[in-house]
Amino acid sequence: MYTISQICSIVKGHFASHRSDDRIENLVYDSRRLQQPASSVFFAIRTEHNDGHKYLRNAYEKGIRNFVVSEAAAAKDLVKANIVVVEDTLTALHRLAAAHRSQFHIPVIGITGSNGKTVVKEWLYQLLQEDFNIVRSPKSYNSQIGVPLSVWQMDEQHTLAIFEAGISRPSEMESLRSMIQPTIGILTNIGEAHNEGFIDDAQKLTEKISLFSSCPVLIARNKDLGGKKELLDKETRLITWGSAASNDIVVSSITKAKDRCTVLVRFNDVEQEIVFPFTDDASIENAITCCAVLFHLGYDFEVIRQRLSRLHAIDMRLQLNHSFNDCLVINDSYSADITSLRIALDFLAQQSSGLNRTIILSEFLESGMDERSL
Repeated sequence: MYTISQICSIVKGHFASHRSDDRIENLVYDSRRLQQPASSVFFAIRTEHNDGHKYLRNAYEKGIRNFVVSEAAAAKDLVKANIVVVEDTLTALHRLAAAHRSQFHIPVIGITGSNGKTVVKEWLYQLLQEDFNIVRSPKSYNSQIGVPLSVWQMDEQHTLAIFEAGISRPSEMESLRSMIQPTIGILTNIGEAHNEGFIDDAQKLTEKISLFSSCPVLIARNKDLGGKKELLDKETRLITWGSAASNDIVVSSITKAKDRCTVLVRFNDVEQEIVFPFTDDASIENAITCCAVLFHLGYDFEVIRQRLSRLHAIDMRLQLNHSFNDCLVINDSYSADITSLRIALDFLAQQSSGLNRTIILSEFLESGMDERSL
């Protein structure tokens, strides 16, 4: 726990009102989501679509007595509250999370990419929870607000952290890197998601790789690096996987059956078969990435084989449900980008067995494509 005075100092703010030195356990930015108001601090964050200063009174009436604002006048009526004034509330939130992260010296896995971040994070949790007390990003908390809320969960009982980092435009990753400070980096599939915020794929990849500045280890599929190895620090150990013999982990073959696939993997001059309980390409890629992490952590083939065979699907990602009138419903509502759609359509074709097919789509808001091409 931190006192509000400590938080004021960390975020480089000043008090417009200081009634008591309350102890703070929870960070809040949404006045609708209050569970322990007495020990919470409310950050009045401005976004493209809203302004947290509009909800100060609502949060106050629900019991919040500690606020971080950038407009002191908006909080002048909160007579019994501690009011910390800063230049920018989102920057203040980032500073607090970065300071909190710096208190811990445990392995921290940082994951970025266009697709697969949440699946890899959740699967690593499934694979490693027997051996570590893990703190991880809730759901897909990987944004400029989600990351600090994820990092804030860290406490002295944890022995491993797994955090996602997602960006939609240049210059966003540096703040996420300062909060996550990964000791093990993972780069997942680089696809079309968030294309509209970048000039081209090269710029997007460069921004994403910046998460791993000063990171001791980076694990990635060779193809996803796009020839950008020179962007990594010289001290960063790169562990790649792929079909080429030059990779650290060589995937010699992938054989698909009805409900599983067998992957022939070579690592440290030892070749073994590993069975995954999935057949779609995205899940196979994500599972191989997880396998590479386990190799790096020192697990042997037998343990890896046993644990990977028990993986189960993540909610809303290619969920196959049996419904009325002998219908099958595939729920892939977690992702909305062209790469994910292509994967979902392949999965649909595998499962349909000649049945009629219906596709329900929403908008693709960040494809980076002109409307006619999309």
